[in-house]
Amino acid sequence: MFAGAPAALRPLTELGQAILLHAELDPRLRQIAILTVARATGSGYERAQHEQVTRALGVSDADVRAASAGDLDALDEEERRRPALRAPQLARLAPGPGEASVARE
Repeated sequence: MFAGAPAALRPLTELGQAILLHAELDPRLRQIAILTVARATGSGYERAQHEQVTRALGVSDADVRAASAGDLDALDEEERRRPALRAPQLARLAPGPGEASVARE
């Protein structure tokens, strides 16, 4: 979609690079948070892409499966307390055009 809109593609790419390459959030925690959000939003594409990235960072298969399934209790206790992992469970997603507001797990 963005490839057909070059004016939007570059800023979007720069934002993604800033988040993934220059953020202060620990890469392991970042990826687990992304998997948690992917599950909360039902984004199979995001989940599939980031499961690979997460494994490449050395995160165990058990932790990848736990994050993808939304089973945060299976993660390290200190990680479970981090706001980055709890936010998707607490947030209500804004509805898209023509959609009713729905809380997702």
